[in-house]
Amino acid sequence: MIDGACRLLALAGPDGPPLLLHGDPALLARVPGAAGVHLPAAASRLLAATSGRPAGLRPGQLLSVAAHDAHELSLAMALQADCALLSPLKPTASHPGAEALGWSRWRRLVADAPLPVYALGGMHPADLDTVRAAGGRGVAGISGF
Repeated sequence: MIDGACRLLALAGPDGPPLLLHGDPALLARVPGAAGVHLPAAASRLLAATSGRPAGLRPGQLLSVAAHDAHELSLAMALQADCALLSPLKPTASHPGAEALGWSRWRRLVADAPLPVYALGGMHPADLDTVRAAGGRGVAGISGF
């Protein structure tokens, strides 16, 4: 993963899009050009016991946290995340069998969140306006883009 991240940064150049690493914030020391880290929900549950931003994040680096319910959104807040990816909003091929939140529940969860929330799960660029109307900041995807 480290080699791939370094190659992406080199390809993108200094004006390219920001790169978030997935997983452990300690990886940021090995990829100094990365803009931050995205924590899966399991990692946020472990790190939330420490309260505050995880060690390894330098000032200005971004912290994104995966969330699937109100409790995990509260963990994102405890970690002082810059944003959360709340999923799955709709059924998605990348996580077959995962229960989709649906628009009504997703909207209620986002309404109570004091941080930017992005929709993930079955999203396509055409969903952006609907997500924003529901209180979200934007859409994220794995295969829909």
